[in-house]
Amino acid sequence: MKKKQLAVVLFLTGLCMIWGQEAQRTAEEYYETGNNFFSNDDYSMAFREFESAIKLDPEFAAAYEMRGHCYHVFGEYEKAIADYSQALYLDPDNGPILYWRGVAYCYLEKTDNAIADFTQTIKLAPNFDSPYKMRGELYIDKEDYDKAIADFTQVIRIEPDDYEAYARRGYIYIMIEEYDKAIIDYNFVITHVPDHIGGYINRGWAYYMKKDYNRAIADYTKGIKVDPTVAHLYANRGLVYYMEEDYELSISDFEEALRLEPENNDEVRQFLEDARQHQQAKK
Repeated sequence: MKKKQLAVVLFLTGLCMIWGQEAQRTAEEYYETGNNFFSNDDYSMAFREFESAIKLDPEFAAAYEMRGHCYHVFGEYEKAIADYSQALYLDPDNGPILYWRGVAYCYLEKTDNAIADFTQTIKLAPNFDSPYKMRGELYIDKEDYDKAIADFTQVIRIEPDDYEAYARRGYIYIMIEEYDKAIIDYNFVITHVPDHIGGYINRGWAYYMKKDYNRAIADYTKGIKVDPTVAHLYANRGLVYYMEEDYELSISDFEEALRLEPENNDEVRQFLEDARQHQQAKK
């Protein structure tokens, strides 16, 4: 009987030791466990671990950052910003935290705040390309095209093979009617990514605006070969045929564009009607 009692006592003592060890986990251990959960996309469990780390160590900047990432994943951007801000209070020169706070500001459409954070991130890490990309997109939204071009040019300096940076800069050149520069950028894009639909659409548009209709038609035709389901390609090629007064081909392309995308295409419908009238007048 005494042996059984001793065994029970030892068992309970062991349990107490185990629970005691659990209760004595450090903030760093909670943080590391949270990182493991986060890496495995278990954000709810990660959040709990980071919360525990912060309770044990209210000045643990990295734990605030990671809890902020959890809020970011949850779509709770105000709370994410609050955590990023606290992390930055504890670690003011942490570029990645500034960057992610800027991204959270973007989701809340607080453009000026986001630009400020991306600008500060760039000062801390001038060879980190992501803040240039994000700030460049915001400058496009603000129609501050010179600054947008400067940012995407910096991306290209850092990552010379980043074809999407060339594509975005090419798009800006189209917006400011610098079509030759746009064509040069899209040449790079299409050379490196021959199935880049946006490259054919936008280079074709640049050729169209230069009244180089043969090259515009060639680009839209190549784009259609890559993906024959893109209504925009047919609509644009139809417009070029329309300008060349080849109404039969323009009618065919406008009809296909409307078949693929029947909604929100009032302009194409109008061109189709005009092309039919011109074609009828020829007879």
